[in-house]
Amino acid sequence: MRKFFFIGADIPEWLPMQVLMFSIRRHSSRDVEFCEINNTLAPEVTDPRYLPYTNFSFGRFAIPKLKEYKGKAIYLDSDMLVFRDIAELWNNPFNKAKILTVNPGDEGGSSKKTAVMLMGCEQLPWDPEIIIANLGDQYDYQELMSFSPLVEAEFIQPGICYGWNCLDTFNQETRLLHYMDITTQPWVSVNSPWRNLWVNELGLMINENKMHIDEIESEVTKGHIRPSLLHELGFKGEQVTAKEVLQSIDDSHAYEPHKKLYLIIIIPKLYLVAYLVVEVFSVLQMLA
Repeated sequence: MRKFFFIGADIPEWLPMQVLMFSIRRHSSRDVEFCEINNTLAPEVTDPRYLPYTNFSFGRFAIPKLKEYKGKAIYLDSDMLVFRDIAELWNNPFNKAKILTVNPGDEGGSSKKTAVMLMGCEQLPWDPEIIIANLGDQYDYQELMSFSPLVEAEFIQPGICYGWNCLDTFNQETRLLHYMDITTQPWVSVNSPWRNLWVNELGLMINENKMHIDEIESEVTKGHIRPSLLHELGFKGEQVTAKEVLQSIDDSHAYEPHKKLYLIIIIPKLYLVAYLVVEVFSVLQMLA
């Protein structure tokens, strides 16, 4: 049976998404199929109070519909790396649950429960049009992102082993490493303690002709990934692995990690601030 994965990624996260998909395929015992989701799968929101924080925030609500409300699906964020056969996650029993999330465990587990989900699509009759239409009326943005207006709490269960969402942690229990700290993600920073794991996975992709140098250079040019990655991979002469040297390369290019991603996150908040200022000004005028 083919496994269906839906991956949420902002535009600057194209390369980490490709590396994640490669790592899943490399360890999988069966065929897998991927679908990138984004907010074009849901109606556009114009009210600045409810603008999505990411390019895929609302896309997750379209997953059951994309599966024609049949079978199950796995959702993952893109800033991850997989080290085990994904069948272990796929084969978790739902029992009475409609969505399975990761059990936080004693340590290293997830507090971001919707980053890894196993979804029973036949039990989730979600329509993105209706969900977004009710935003601001029946629930606010934070409530919607918790899924609580859509699924009763008893049907969202932490039935997945915590090793499937280890936050910036790698040990013998790690099935999935989640590079959640955006300031140290290895495609934008040399400071992740697990940088070598991600860079080595990208190296395997290149060796198997699943990724080409011009694609990586394009991402560097766009400012999506650090310039020093090309040196670490050995595409700029002798391979460089020393963190201090790699950092100096990024500094020499005046590289700013996640500059475009920060803009994606900040702009909706600026719209909200502007909206609130206008509302306050209107109230003051009425009181004058």
